[in-house]
Amino acid sequence: MVKRRGSCTAKIQFTDDKFSEIKDEFLQRINSVVKKHDIPPELIYNWDHTGINYVPVSSWTMEVEGTQRVPIIGLDDKRQVTVVFAVTLSGDFLAPQVIYQGKTSACHPEYDFPLAWNITHSPNHWANTDTQMEYTSRVLVPHMDKTKKKLGPPNTQKSLCIFDVFRAQMSREFVDDLKTKNIEIVYIPPSTTDKLQPMDLSIQKVVKDKMKQRFQRWYASCISKQLDKGVDIETLKPVDLRLSILKPLGAKWLVETYKDIRSQPEMVIKGFEKAGIAEVCRKS
Repeated sequence: MVKRRGSCTAKIQFTDDKFSEIKDEFLQRINSVVKKHDIPPELIYNWDHTGINYVPVSSWTMEVEGTQRVPIIGLDDKRQVTVVFAVTLSGDFLAPQVIYQGKTSACHPEYDFPLAWNITHSPNHWANTDTQMEYTSRVLVPHMDKTKKKLGPPNTQKSLCIFDVFRAQMSREFVDDLKTKNIEIVYIPPSTTDKLQPMDLSIQKVVKDKMKQRFQRWYASCISKQLDKGVDIETLKPVDLRLSILKPLGAKWLVETYKDIRSQPEMVIKGFEKAGIAEVCRKS
């Protein structure tokens, strides 16, 4: 026995053969559903939840060699907002759902989000069955209806949604609701999201990197303004990181980031390609 630093629960590690078997079964399920219901790429959806820190800092910084303590402002700041992003195999990037922490809409920031966005809340900012049902009715179904109207199939045309095994979206109430809306489901196998979840393979890291860049530019500008006024570096005032400041700024950065990615459909499709989904759907 040796002394080790504690860590989060590790993912299950599959052998190459076992993972190949799981992946083949997963892709075969997708192939069967798409073929059976003749589902076009425009109606094949993948979504995922991601927690975005209000203070998205890196755990690395520059410091004098030999320094024993290396403090980083915001490193222990765990305040987050949850965002649900969805994409289609055709490259569309749907309007997100943003879940703030609170019991009423008073927790929402004072910011004019695009009308198509679903801004909501939960006691802990995590998704639950209620937020999932709201997302389906306010974002997913309107997009499906608009797509069907454009493509021409009847309202009974099936859609396919691919998403994680996650308690909030596995309840009988939620699954039954999807079925009534002509939505077929294929779950991504547990402990394989790093290889089979399209959002993890294309969008999520890009979103977090872009949000971090925007925060860092803002933070640097706050420091620069003080320096430009002649404030000595030893007497700089801490940057105001209250939620009343960060919430509207974060909302603005999130909208800008969304626009950046939406203009690059090839990035969206890349996740489906890396997971092998694009290929099996083409064969259907």
